[in-house]
Parts: sequence; structure tokens; C-alpha cells
Amino acid sequence: MDDPEQKLYYFCIIKTFLCAVQQLNSPQRTIPLYALYGEEAPVEDTEFVHIEEIESRSSLYDWEIEAHTHANLLQLLLIAEGHVAVELDSHSSKIDGPCIISIPSGVVHGFRFSPKTKGVVISVANDFLSMRPNPADAQTLHDVMHFPAIVDFSTSPGRFQTVQEIARTIFTEFHWPQTGRSMMFDSLIRILLLQVRRKMVLPHERDKKKNYRRTVFIRFRSLIDEHYKAKWTVPDYANHMGITENRLNRICHTFTGKSAFEMVQDRLMLEAQRFLIYTKAPVAEIAYELGFNDPAYFCRFFKKLSGQTPKKFRQDKSE
Repeated sequence: MDDPEQKLYYFCIIKTFLCAVQQLNSPQRTIPLYALYGEEAPVEDTEFVHIEEIESRSSLYDWEIEAHTHANLLQLLLIAEGHVAVELDSHSSKIDGPCIISIPSGVVHGFRFSPKTKGVVISVANDFLSMRPNPADAQTLHDVMHFPAIVDFSTSPGRFQTVQEIARTIFTEFHWPQTGRSMMFDSLIRILLLQVRRKMVLPHERDKKKNYRRTVFIRFRSLIDEHYKAKWTVPDYANHMGITENRLNRICHTFTGKSAFEMVQDRLMLEAQRFLIYTKAPVAEIAYELGFNDPAYFCRFFKKLSGQTPKKFRQDKSE
């Protein structure tokens, strides 16, 4: 590991450790299994992080993962050794390790690995990082969070060694959790995304026509963040963006399998979960903060989307 990368890695580890020490008395939250390839999707969890060796799943399917997508999952494939044929949104590529393949949610992807390929797959719920918003990070990591990338590290062995060290730390933390695990994941995953961002081809260098739908989709998600509390309707968003409601729904369904209305509801739900997890505000106060005039209606809304009452959700997360 070269000196600059080594210093960055250990600086972030030490910073995370010191923050974790301050929360020794805080309740730990477990991170459940998510909808991975070949598995049924359970209830979505904003705290989800998962890591596994490529071989553990791919070998079960004769090293071929058919094209599929995830509605709310960012994946990073770190390939140390081996060859892989990649399909990303109908674009096919071939690459040898060492490399990283970054796959934002909604991107159709499939792989054909050479037998005995060495590496790991890291899967992260989209909302995991947004639960701890940092405006500077959001701007820096925007491209890697929203555009697929295949990054060749064959000419940067020192940087890839750093990536492997981080992945090993995530792997250890995943299987032997300790206090402050979510904070540790948060810091390490941001470093990984930054390593990819520094080497990826930027969107303005791509074919803009091919990325039109993704650009619209990203813009819609940004507008939701700005206006979901104001109770904008789907026609409001469509009119603001200058497209039809039907077209907006088709684009949303392409990337998430959900309608535009469902995406707005999901964003409102995410904010409700944030309040319940990270504050002690009463449920009624949270309801009013999110634009609900009737706390009882908010409770029905929350239970419909999560299967739990706000009170039960908060209790489960505090255990």
C-alpha cells in the first residue's frame, strides 16, 4: 500500500473508531439479509449492508448470473483475479481483474465469470448513506451513485490494495459485528465509492442520448427530496420537469419497478424512519412534521408501507 493511500485508510479507520467509542452505550442494530440474486425480497431495510465472496453465489449458478436488477440496492464487485463478461443496461464488456464494477439501483446487470474468480460483492441499501446525509459527499459521489461504471485497476496496484484492505475490514465487521458497526460501514463504503469515482468516466463524456432516461430519473429523485413535505403530486413533478405523467411513470418503472407515486411514498417513509430511529420525537410530532394533519392517518400510512406501526418499528430498531 503506498503512503498516501495508507494514510487515508488508517485516518478513516481511526476517526470511525473514536466516534464509535462515544456511542458505547447506544443500542446496536442488526443488519438483516436483503434481496440478493436468487433470493426472495423481504421488507426493505435502510440499514442494510451485505458482503460475500463472488464464488459463494456464482459457483451455484455455474459462474453465470443472468440479467436482473435491484430496486433499492447499490452493488460493488471487487474482482482481484479472474475474467468477467459484464452486461450493464444492454451494454456488454469484458475485463480482467483487478477491477471494480459499480452498479447503482435500477441498472440491469448480468455476469459470466471465469471459474475460480476471486473477489467480493458488496451490497448496500440506497438509503444507507442518505440516512447520514453529507452535502459535500453527495456532490462528490453523485456520479458513482447514479451511473454504472467498470473501473480497471491494473495500472493502480497500490490503490487496489487499499480497496482490498477496506473490503477485508467490511467482511470482518459483517461476520463479527462490534459496537458502532453502522458507522464503520458508513465510512468504509464512502472510501470505496470515492476510489471508484476518482477513476470512472464522467457522464458528460458518455452518449447523452442513451442516458436521457437515467438523467430524468435522477432529476425526479432530487425533486422528491426538495418537495415531498410540500405534498407535491405526481402531476406536479411531471409538469415541473416538462414531461407527461405517463412517461415519468414508465421511466421510474424502468429503474425501480415502481411508479412515480410509489417513489414519493417511499421518500416520505424514509424520512419517517429517520425520525423514529434518530430522534425521540413523539409519533404525533413526527406526523405533523411530515405534513400529516392526522397522526392516526400517519400511523395507517406507515403500517401499510412497512407492515409495522411506528411504535413497533422504533422498538425493534432500539433493541
